[in-house]
Amino acid sequence: MPQVENLYSSAVNAFRPDVSLRDIEMDSSQEERDFHFVMRCNGYFQGKDGYWHFSHESMRPFIEEFGAQTVTFFGSNPSGDRFFSAAEAGIWLLEGTLRQEPVLSAVRKYRLADENQAARIAFMFGGMVRQLLPQDAWASEVIRDAVGFTARKSLLGDRQSGDSLTSAVVMYALSGGPLGEDKSFDGKLFRMAEAVSEDPIIPLETENLGLSQVVRLNLYQNGPLGIGNQQMYEVLDLQRRFDDFPTVGAEFHLPPEITDRNPDFWQRVALVNMSQYQQGSYIQFSRNDRGVVEVRMNPSTYPITAANWKHYKLLLPELDEAFFTARRGKFWRCLPWTDGESTSGRL
Repeated sequence: MPQVENLYSSAVNAFRPDVSLRDIEMDSSQEERDFHFVMRCNGYFQGKDGYWHFSHESMRPFIEEFGAQTVTFFGSNPSGDRFFSAAEAGIWLLEGTLRQEPVLSAVRKYRLADENQAARIAFMFGGMVRQLLPQDAWASEVIRDAVGFTARKSLLGDRQSGDSLTSAVVMYALSGGPLGEDKSFDGKLFRMAEAVSEDPIIPLETENLGLSQVVRLNLYQNGPLGIGNQQMYEVLDLQRRFDDFPTVGAEFHLPPEITDRNPDFWQRVALVNMSQYQQGSYIQFSRNDRGVVEVRMNPSTYPITAANWKHYKLLLPELDEAFFTARRGKFWRCLPWTDGESTSGRL
């Protein structure tokens, strides 16, 4: 059976044949090898001539890999999205940003466990530079701080949770979450990372997205032996009785000033985003979007959605005051909304 080429190898093999690349394995320190790994995952390769060369083709495997996450991060009609693109970030800023010790430590940690995941995380670090550069062209320190913050938080995950954790913190930073250090936030991220790692659900149908989310939220809020497990068994039993019913999801809208009244709001939203199954899913993240804060819940059959609603309110009691849209329909294999009905109102 032929071995599937991983992301990093695909990027290297797609690089321009007209440039002779520097051999980074023979004469480099571990830090230098980690640095070149993350740069190559963002399309930049150093040649034997000492110069950095950019390759759009080397970015293509990553753009294809993150097809669903483009929607997850920026919606079905993204505007100004450079994050998941082959846009050149500017070598002067990218090099200075990706040489940071937290970035190299994160790449090294995940590369030892799973090179594909390390490549995905490295691409997301570069994506933050691509996305923020047009907005903060003269604020390179702001961009370095945002990427460094994200890298430090990503170290709290493991092989099963690193991708989910990094993605959630990326959206936290892009939405305007404060970048100061907070040990309490670190502890919550670590707990949710454990919950993600213990989640046994691999969604093959849309309704399983909500099931995965409620399992993660339950593990986060109650622990592996918590009092909520009996409730979870009851929910799973109820789900079987609703097999032929349509899926139900929800999207909540809050005014942007909600973040001024609740300083830890974006931290709690990051935990909600971590609880969302991400790879291959087109369900959007909760985020700051064009003057409104959107909070999204993964769809499932009614008892799972109701259980998720209870878990959501423990993390985000502000949702009691939110306008919402509920969608229902039968959707298969994590596809975008199709053939569904919507209901709007206020709880």
